[in-house]
Amino acid sequence: MKYLVFVLALVITPIFAYEGKVAFDLDETLIESTELDLKHLDRAQALGYKVETSKGNQDYIVRPGAFELLDYAVSQGFTLMIMTHNRPDYAKDILESSGLDKYFSEVRTMADCKMPYNLNFQRFPYHRNKVHKTEKSDFERYISTFYHGFIEKNLVRLQGNKNIHPYLPCLNCDKYPPLYGARVLFDNSSYNIEDAVDFAGVKVAPFYAQEELEKLDSGEYKWVEAIKSDLDYLKNHTWIEFYRFKFSKDPVNSDVPLIK
Repeated sequence: MKYLVFVLALVITPIFAYEGKVAFDLDETLIESTELDLKHLDRAQALGYKVETSKGNQDYIVRPGAFELLDYAVSQGFTLMIMTHNRPDYAKDILESSGLDKYFSEVRTMADCKMPYNLNFQRFPYHRNKVHKTEKSDFERYISTFYHGFIEKNLVRLQGNKNIHPYLPCLNCDKYPPLYGARVLFDNSSYNIEDAVDFAGVKVAPFYAQEELEKLDSGEYKWVEAIKSDLDYLKNHTWIEFYRFKFSKDPVNSDVPLIK
């Protein structure tokens, strides 16, 4: 009897070539909230998007197709995580209020990106903070981020835009999903994924709820079908093969010590 149960478990449990979690960005990838000033909010409502209010009094829009995509990913046996540059309390509020939280085994936020281990380049020599190429110095990046992220956003928020949250610069706080066992990250922001050498950062068309989402002739959302196709490939290939498939070059095949 035990042998029969073991055989049935083997048959039922999906076996993947890809071993690891699949990470998703939150803002402008799965939802829209932090860019919803009053002007953008009016535009989104005029287009017919469903604007909801979180328990924390934050307006948000779940990207059409998000539930379908995540249902598919989970049904295929993938373990999913959120990796966002936003605050922990914000992410928790949005995920729980929207019902998206049920899909994710863990949530990693800016708080994680600020941890000392995220700056340990000896232990993590291929971290994006070390290999990411930028023409600006740390000082130039700090000043630019301080102006756009803190001063400008404070002015917008003072005009009654509750969804806009000012923030102070955080240098060397890039996302690095391999720390948490994810070698694949779907993200709308090129900055979070460019120059990644030991994980596959996949660009997702950004969602600002300011125009209708593009659909295929079949009626399916284009962004959903693109990610489904990538997930289908991942079921039968390692992350290294997926990296080659997406970028036509070899990744750095390194072992990354996991952060518990």
